[in-house]
Amino acid sequence: MGQAIIHRPRLAWDAAQAFVTSVEHGRYRWLRDRVALYLGDEYADRVTDTEVRLRMNPEAANAEMGLWRVVLDELIFTDPRVVPVLTEIVQAART
Repeated sequence: MGQAIIHRPRLAWDAAQAFVTSVEHGRYRWLRDRVALYLGDEYADRVTDTEVRLRMNPEAANAEMGLWRVVLDELIFTDPRVVPVLTEIVQAART
């Protein structure tokens, strides 16, 4: 069976939404732990930055999603091995 084709911008957008929504709904620690484990401390620190900005300004969710979409799109482009990890986070965040 062949390899699935991933639409990079769509996965980046879905993951960005999952990240921000998770933080908004009190799943910050869950997301940060998962991101630290699979993507590293740099990205986990960015999750913390998002949590702080959203706590200071809850209306900033759309801006945070846009920021994450760019960051994750670049990550997927430079390291396609993260595709299964991001897919799993998106699916877990939806449950």
